Amino acid sequence: MAHFTVKEYFIAVHANFSEKDSSCLIAESCLGYLLQFTAHDSLNDENINNFQLASYAATYWTDHARDAEQVTRSQK
Repeated sequence: MAHFTVKEYFIAVHANFSEKDSSCLIAESCLGYLLQFTAHDSLNDENINNFQLASYAATYWTDHARDAEQVTRSQK
């Protein structure tokens, strides 16, 4: 979601905020955002432009969850 240097900045400044933590937080945030669309067909082609983060969240939340899982597995 942000440029690589932003990621590096946050890792450096918040040394105890791990890559796993950030991936989990992004995945959870994406899912939380998507859960606000409770009405049937509330995310359709007509209104997706009104909720541009929804497209990102729906597309990439699994990538962020997978990243968190891979970091966890590599730490074992």
